[in-house]
Amino acid sequence: MQEFIVLFVVACIWLLWAMMQDIHMREVANWLTFSLIAVGLAYRASYAATTEAWGMLGWGVGGGIVFVVLAYALYYGRVFAGGDA
Repeated sequence: MQEFIVLFVVACIWLLWAMMQDIHMREVANWLTFSLIAVGLAYRASYAATTEAWGMLGWGVGGGIVFVVLAYALYYGRVFAGGDA
């Protein structure tokens, strides 16, 4: 359970940073979004390697794939624009 609390706290810090950047500049930089994905996957990979709980890494990668497919479907379905994807 502790591994999910760490990921939640990291995500909240990133969200606050993105929120302040969005309020200030009216956009969120791509490096901020992609760095959160990289940090999350790196944390999951290091946790899986140390505890041999490879399912946590699999669920992280699988969830990422599902949301990328969903974002592409909504983008190409003209539900939202490129910045939302």
